[in-house]
Amino acid sequence: MSHRYAGILAAEIASDTPGYTAHDITHVDALWECAETICGKDYQLTPTETYILGMSFLIHDLAMGSAATPGGFSSLTQGVVWSDILTAELHSHLGRYPNAHEIDSAPAEIVARARVNLLRETHAECASKIPFTQYRDPQSGEGYFLIPDPDLRNRYGNLAGRIAASHWWDVKKLRSEFGVVIGAGGDMPEEWRVDPLLLACILRTADASHLDVRRAPGFLRAIRRPTGASRDHWIFQEKLQRPQRIDDRLVFTSASPFEKNDAEAWWLCYEALCNVDDELSAVDSLLVDLGRKRFAARSVSGIHDVDSLSRLIPTSGWYPIDAKIRVTDVVRLVKNLGGKELYGDNLSVPLREVVSNATDAVRAKKCLLKAHGAADWELSGDVTVSFVEDADGLWLSVNDTGIGMSREVMTGALLNFGHSYWDSSEARRDLPGLLSSGFRPTGQYGIGFFSVFMLGENVRVFSRRYNEGIDDTLVLEFSSGLTLRPILRMAEPNERRFSSGTEVRVQVSQHAKERLLTISRRRAEDQKVTLAEFCAWLCPAMDVDLYTLEAGKRSRAVAANDWLEIPEEELLNRLYLHIDRREFEIMYAHLNPRMGKVLYKGEPIARVALSCEADVNLDDDRGDMEPSRLTRRFAAPLTVGGMRTEAMMEGAAGLVVGASTRAARDTAVPVAPPSCFSGWISAQYQETATSGIEWSKDSHILQMMCELLADTHDLPLGEGSSGALSYRGIVAYCKDLDEVMVMQDATWSLYRRRNAQATMFNNCLAVPLQRGTVVGTSGDFRFNSAGFLWGSSESQDEWIGRHSVIGRVAMAIAEGWEIPVEPIWRKWVQRGAEEPIRPVGIKGDSPVRLRVSYSVKRKDVTETN
Repeated sequence: MSHRYAGILAAEIASDTPGYTAHDITHVDALWECAETICGKDYQLTPTETYILGMSFLIHDLAMGSAATPGGFSSLTQGVVWSDILTAELHSHLGRYPNAHEIDSAPAEIVARARVNLLRETHAECASKIPFTQYRDPQSGEGYFLIPDPDLRNRYGNLAGRIAASHWWDVKKLRSEFGVVIGAGGDMPEEWRVDPLLLACILRTADASHLDVRRAPGFLRAIRRPTGASRDHWIFQEKLQRPQRIDDRLVFTSASPFEKNDAEAWWLCYEALCNVDDELSAVDSLLVDLGRKRFAARSVSGIHDVDSLSRLIPTSGWYPIDAKIRVTDVVRLVKNLGGKELYGDNLSVPLREVVSNATDAVRAKKCLLKAHGAADWELSGDVTVSFVEDADGLWLSVNDTGIGMSREVMTGALLNFGHSYWDSSEARRDLPGLLSSGFRPTGQYGIGFFSVFMLGENVRVFSRRYNEGIDDTLVLEFSSGLTLRPILRMAEPNERRFSSGTEVRVQVSQHAKERLLTISRRRAEDQKVTLAEFCAWLCPAMDVDLYTLEAGKRSRAVAANDWLEIPEEELLNRLYLHIDRREFEIMYAHLNPRMGKVLYKGEPIARVALSCEADVNLDDDRGDMEPSRLTRRFAAPLTVGGMRTEAMMEGAAGLVVGASTRAARDTAVPVAPPSCFSGWISAQYQETATSGIEWSKDSHILQMMCELLADTHDLPLGEGSSGALSYRGIVAYCKDLDEVMVMQDATWSLYRRRNAQATMFNNCLAVPLQRGTVVGTSGDFRFNSAGFLWGSSESQDEWIGRHSVIGRVAMAIAEGWEIPVEPIWRKWVQRGAEEPIRPVGIKGDSPVRLRVSYSVKRKDVTETN
């Protein structure tokens, strides 16, 4: 094999990954020395094995540079892997999944990061093709191979390529891929056999252990100037000397200490040496199990005691204590953060989470198959919820016909608490093209599955991957919750799945079933509901079909995206199952007659009608309370992934598509900014002008219009001495005033009801002062951080100024005084918590003294400005 050609390709790696330590020919050559140190000088290879190992050394990292691939980097970006990685990088950068335009116009720094990740994730697979890759001179047409001899290339090129690729495999895969010892060629001595497993073990341990100064020359670091984690890699490798072997341990040392500023580099060194130790240990176990001769080095000295390691790799001015955060009771952590401590004692949560995961699986299969050219009729998939009784008892079952799980996912990502599979490199490897197909998962925290243990300790997961057969169905069983390890087994004949997908079953008590199917209603007895009704209420906006199975009959509870088209009353009955029917009818009469859709980037993200405050006078059913006057309005639930959250948009009836704001997924904010709703609320307001409902007297509707950035110039924002005042009226009202005082409208209205003859001073305004009331959690619509951050990068004070009635009043005052509004906002934000009581009007000969919330003098803000 051409050492010279390989050296030329290796030298090109730095142009694509300048922050990485040396991957040039010096690294390749050093692997022989590392291998001898690890294996021991008496470890014998046949001439054929030596040749194949040398080929594997030369090519294993060459694909870290795009020069190793004919066509260069542009040819690598033609596949779905590039699209997946770029999408994942943008997701990490934006905090959300990007749209097509954002992918096409990704910032240069994101593209550069994705480029490095693409080479890193694909270089091992690409290395396997290098022995047969021809590099052709565009001028002369002459072709070059790294293995010039065609006989050797055809005989051993494939094996050398696979061994080179294996350095990125899990060590367990070596057993199945390289279990057979290959006999000598017909023209070679019989003893020239080849043990591919042995060569793969030598390559991976030698590559992992080459961490010394030869990979990070100080002069080269001065030229490349790496930053961040790359800088720390350079620092620690520049300090490390060649490893020695003492007995059965590799001993890494440093001639110069790590200063305090190099602490991160020291710990990165520690992690790298832990990896070397893991590789040596795993390889040694594999060799022993398969009866192969063991390597001389089997662990790393000092790796299990940082004090011992710090004597070999010293520090100066600080002590490396292993004080990293660790979890000593993983089971307890998962129980707490994956159960009641996170979600509360709400049994609908585990059903919501498991259905959400099932929906993701169906979505994933549809997107992947469509990306691979499947016809529309092939893109079926649904979720079915049921209660199942067998000899073991009663089970709640959530069954999907989605993508299914492999053995690795069932025993890895599924049980990896806090690890989201969909965005991982494992998903990109297992399901190439998924992220770039447009698939957008609801699950992103990696904890939803564990909520199922809130319902019971006995859990069974049946799964069959979409590209595997019926006989490949796997079962994961938890017999004692999270206390004991689950077992994985092949499905029994009666458990095998005839379609791909996953079923999650949890054993529940009859009491838990009854609690789940009981809806608490305001001012009425709790209501028993069917499973279909409950699932439709819990999952009102699914984008896949949701079925329930009750009494042997399968019925569709929610059709995919039907919330956009079903009759309004049917949608409202689905959403407000928890409201007493008499109360519902009264509130329904105070709705805008027509629901409106709100679009964002061409997609519907809400279907809502404006809801005015209604008087609900109902006798208490229990007979122990006097009839009472209640005021109610609808609140539209925000959904995430089609599932109901506790977040609401008050003053609207219908539903709004949201994005979760925390892991529990109980709170959310709309996916569209407030300005997207301005046209909707303006149209709703205008349509109700002749409805007979006094919308103008509902201060909440006015606040909604302000928060949603609707035009309020012609609407009454408050009351002055001359009566109701619009924005333009306040501008004229304040024009000649030297001071303006603002009080809560309810304060003035209450006083006037008791003192009808009272009049207001002409420098006062009575204004509705509630703010941030549109988006909140169920039962609490006060101003909160989720509300003011909704679609805004403004500070809380700026947000209040622009999105509230008092903010509009400040703008009107500023316009009347012909000054910027910012000085008024600043003064009002900085005011004391105690609101002064001042004269605001007169009754007969006596002043009316009430609490003033805001006041501003023209000279104060003019001088400030």
